[in-house]
Amino acid sequence: MERPQVTHVQPIWPWTVALGVLQLIPFTTACFAEIEPEGFGLALDAAYRWSSDLEQRGADRIRPEERVALAVWLTRHWSAEDLVLHELRHRAFHEQQQGVFDVARNVFGKEWAELDLASIALLKAVYDAPVRRDPWCNPERSLKSRDWLLRYAHANATITVDELEEARRARPLLAPRPVQWPPCGETREGDTWDSAPPP
Repeated sequence: MERPQVTHVQPIWPWTVALGVLQLIPFTTACFAEIEPEGFGLALDAAYRWSSDLEQRGADRIRPEERVALAVWLTRHWSAEDLVLHELRHRAFHEQQQGVFDVARNVFGKEWAELDLASIALLKAVYDAPVRRDPWCNPERSLKSRDWLLRYAHANATITVDELEEARRARPLLAPRPVQWPPCGETREGDTWDSAPPP
């Protein structure tokens, strides 16, 4: 969800901000990512999504400084797991307000907890670009993105070389395409996965 991988959220206090400003003075703002408190990007994402949800329900949109204040509050009260779970539950796919748990059921016909490493990587690839990496419309692009994510995870010691190779060999077993998903463009023969297991 956030690179490098976030394992915990660093609470932000007034002195955290002061130290960050002092570290930034000799550098350009391009260096901010290197000193950003761990998990702050996830907290900002959650605050932005909360603001957008409020606006869609007719409330006034939260101002940028209020979003930052909410993100700071989240760093003190939510864990990395809370922030990731919030994002997974509220991420929109296509034009539909579906969380990743619903999408796992739609794409694989399984619950999130039943997915293997290859399926989770494919779901992350779809999550990052739902239209361009639609697993029924663009299977090759989806697999290339899945494999890139798996190699990235291995390079960062998140998975072993054996797990990497096993996941890259896995062939996706997709559920039938949900009728409520936007239609694909014209597909070419052999350009979609069938629902049969690999030979």
